[in-house]
Amino acid sequence: MAANGQLASTLAVRPIDTGSSFRTLAYARLREAIAAADIYGRPDEIRLDERQLAAALGVSRTPIREAMTLLERRASCARCRAAASSSCARPSARSSR
Repeated sequence: MAANGQLASTLAVRPIDTGSSFRTLAYARLREAIAAADIYGRPDEIRLDERQLAAALGVSRTPIREAMTLLERRASCARCRAAASSSCARPSARSSR
C-alpha cells in the first residue's frame, strides 16, 4: 500500500470546475485518473484516500464518497470498509470475486 504522501506520484488528478455537480465532476476526474493509471505496472493496488482526493480536487469528502460509490458500482474500484479509502483492482482480481 502506498504511503499517504505518495498519492500524487501514483494517481494524477486535476482540480474540478465548480460549475457542475461535484459528485459528477469528481466521478469523471477519478474515472479518468483510474483509466490512465498503470495498474498492471505496480506490484500492489492503488489506494484512493478520500481526504487526499478531496484536497487534490478542491471539494469536500462527500462528493468523493459519492463518486467512489459510483465507481464501485461500475467495478472500477473496491471500497475498503475499515478506512476512508478504496482501491483500484485489476480486472482479473475483480472478476474472481
